[in-house]
Amino acid sequence: MPKFLYFLLGILVGAVLVYINSSEPGDKPAKGPKAPEPEVVEAEPLSIVEEQPVSVTDAPSPAELIEVKGRNGYVTLSLGMPKDSVKVLLGRPDRTRMSDLGNIVEQWEYDFPGQGRYGTTRELDIHFKNGKLESISEY
Repeated sequence: MPKFLYFLLGILVGAVLVYINSSEPGDKPAKGPKAPEPEVVEAEPLSIVEEQPVSVTDAPSPAELIEVKGRNGYVTLSLGMPKDSVKVLLGRPDRTRMSDLGNIVEQWEYDFPGQGRYGTTRELDIHFKNGKLESISEY
């Protein structure tokens, strides 16, 4: 019999605890430290900065942009472009030549399968002067 009373007492205590914890938050004041109020900070007004005009001469002219067909399709090259950029776009050249007559002049030659002007292979010659793209010839 005492085990049964302990069992009923446990059920009663459990029901009371569930009732206390399930009551609405507004029913009783919260215990513990109060959360700090958010701090309001006033921002300074933004200043307007005048934009500098862009010169048309800064952008490459259409005559300086050259579209060529490489191994992986068409790419656009720009006069003055560094050698590394050309190599990324067209890949490793098939032949290279270099001369030094006051300026370092380098010539890269690419052979592409297809109908060229003078045979079955289309050739692309790219000339660099001091590491910058100077001219392109296609045969």
